[in-house]
Amino acid sequence: MNPKAPLVVPGLRAAGLGLAFGLIGATATPAGAAPLQQPAATLYRGGDILTMAGPKPAYAEALVEKGGRILYVGPLAGAIKAAGGGARQVNLTGRTLLPGFIDAHGHLVLASHTLLNADLIGVKSIPELLGRMKAHAATLPEGVWVEGLGYRAEQLAENRHPTKEELDSVSTSRAVFVQDGSGHQGSINSVLLKQMGWSASSKDPAGGVISRKPGSSEPSGHIAEAPVFAVLAAKAPLTPAQIRLGVAKAVALWTANGQTTASEMGFGLSDDDIDVARQMLDEKLLPIDLLLYVKQSFLEQAKAGRSAVMAQYADPASRAPRVDGDGRYLNRVRLAGAKFWLDGSMDNAFMSQPYTNNPPGNTEKNFRGLAVDPQAAVEATVATYWKSNRQVAGHSIGDQAVDNFLTAIEPGRLVQCSGPASPGPCTTTCPPA
Repeated sequence: MNPKAPLVVPGLRAAGLGLAFGLIGATATPAGAAPLQQPAATLYRGGDILTMAGPKPAYAEALVEKGGRILYVGPLAGAIKAAGGGARQVNLTGRTLLPGFIDAHGHLVLASHTLLNADLIGVKSIPELLGRMKAHAATLPEGVWVEGLGYRAEQLAENRHPTKEELDSVSTSRAVFVQDGSGHQGSINSVLLKQMGWSASSKDPAGGVISRKPGSSEPSGHIAEAPVFAVLAAKAPLTPAQIRLGVAKAVALWTANGQTTASEMGFGLSDDDIDVARQMLDEKLLPIDLLLYVKQSFLEQAKAGRSAVMAQYADPASRAPRVDGDGRYLNRVRLAGAKFWLDGSMDNAFMSQPYTNNPPGNTEKNFRGLAVDPQAAVEATVATYWKSNRQVAGHSIGDQAVDNFLTAIEPGRLVQCSGPASPGPCTTTCPPA
């Protein structure tokens, strides 16, 4: 086996196998650009072509693609014959060609927002974080929120989240919002605290925390879980130009990592997610597939949005054709299921026993993490969606969160086991007869 980096060719789909092959590093044709003139066929050889067609690794000498379909996989002599005259040949030079990856838990729609923000990945101190935020603020029009994503409190020299006063050094006239790498917590400045209506007299919302200064009820600036979702919902919607740019950045990130099916495991985290999805559909922005899992509290809005979309695209001729003929997709987007948050990030995983060591900045005694979505809402929605032929996804890190999710799906599991099988959560098993 050659250790060179693999290659990716987005968009190929193996006939009969449902596999999407890719060469890592390739880029999609930009939205609005004229499509590239494709040769009659492309023949790949000279590397490890891993088919994933059986239970054990199986390699082929060559692969032929034409018009987005894999025509042939096997010996080189047969590939040359299958490709025909005028075929383009690609020598993999020892690199690996393999099926494109399916994103099991991602946030491509959310990334179309956050990839427009300051990159805080790898910052080692709060001054470095503030420096990146100030540099980003200098590129933005007056009044636009200054946002950043990607820091880790435990990786900062201060071993804590930034305070509101520190973020005030970025701006005292507009909102400043930073999220850690999990996206589940972060900090906001004084302007955004005031805009959200959070003060010393405010109570923590259900399923979340507004951290306070030591020995005081005054907010420190740090927020976790439900308040983070509230801030995301309060943001101004993206403009059409921002959506195009954000989606292009997100697609580039996913395809650079070999993923040809992306997911959004929290559709509705931002209030303009339906606008983003509509523009993806109407302008055919996606060269890869996208599965949407709707945030539990956003289900009714998503239903209304889906009805409007289906009416608009009632004529099959208005839809982009698919090589595989999968009618569940509309212009590469599919509504796949519902998503719940049974707890939060690793710092707030809901446990049955108190933490041995609290997360950075948390001094609560007997802290067990956070239960985010109300259990009653989880159970009611699971009961509804269990029969809908759509998946139910649960964010469950701590042992108590996992137990709570199992409690929610147990009634549906019993119904499933007494009747025709349905595609419920993968954790379910039926008891022996």
